[in-house]
This record gives sequence, C-alpha cells and structure tokens, in this order.
Amino acid sequence: MERALSQQTAPHSAGTCAAASAQRDAGLQRLDGTSSVTQVQLRPGLLRRSEVQQVIGLKSKSTLYEMMKDGRFPRPVKLSERAVAWRSEDVAAWIGSRTIVGGN
Repeated sequence: MERALSQQTAPHSAGTCAAASAQRDAGLQRLDGTSSVTQVQLRPGLLRRSEVQQVIGLKSKSTLYEMMKDGRFPRPVKLSERAVAWRSEDVAAWIGSRTIVGGN
C-alpha cells in the first residue's frame, strides 16, 4: 500500500541529507515504495525562486535562468512588476520528466 510521506510521518534521521530536508521544507512529497520521479507531488500554489532551487537541488541562480532561456525549465509567472514565481505543477512536471540515473 502506498501512502504519502510528510514531515509529520517521516522523522529526520542522522542520515538525512540537507537537500532532502530542504525538499521536504519546500513542500516536496514522495510516495512510499516507488522509485519513479513521476510520483513527486508539490504543495499546490506558487514557488519563489529559492524554493524552486531547493526542490530541484540547484544551487546556481544563473544556471536556473540559463535553463529557462534554453527552454529546459519552465518559465515563471509574473506576480508584480518585480516579482515572479513558478507554478508548483509546472515544477513537478519538470521533475517528473527527468531520467533516473542508474534506475533499475
């Protein structure tokens, strides 16, 4: 039986890496018993750039913007004259489209 993991049901352990913790904090959830990236779910709504970087594991802001320019990452929506955010469903779809390295 699959059930969604959340911060309440998945306690932090000494072996938990910082990236996994950041992903949980940004609203990322994985379903138990799967290795498929397509099972990733983000909290509904909009994600600011720092949250997007945490969720996708990318440290470089310039790389994110280069990926958008090249069409390799979804573009954000404009919130105001100087603020943008990404739709969580667009980011989740992008994550789901990634190939699992060394997957069986």
